[in-house]
Amino acid sequence: MIVAIRVLPEYQRKRIGKALLLTVEEKARRLNKKKLLVSTSNDNLPALAFYQLSGYQIYEVIPNAIAEKHGEMHPGLFGIPVRDEIRLKKHLN
Repeated sequence: MIVAIRVLPEYQRKRIGKALLLTVEEKARRLNKKKLLVSTSNDNLPALAFYQLSGYQIYEVIPNAIAEKHGEMHPGLFGIPVRDEIRLKKHLN
């Protein structure tokens, strides 16, 4: 199980995240997995774009999941309140 993938800002836009994700997908295929699931917070627009451009589709939104876990809402990227968990999946060939 992977808990988090993060690429430091100075290494972003160098296809490192894409390479990491493709490695995970290939390993899952070798293990005969049919799909991969990922999640992110509602404010993380770069992650949402990254996963969708990598073939993942939103399948579930859990309203207030993150806010309830932490007991309050915090400001996130672009000032968007961090509160919801967004789940995405990709079917593997």
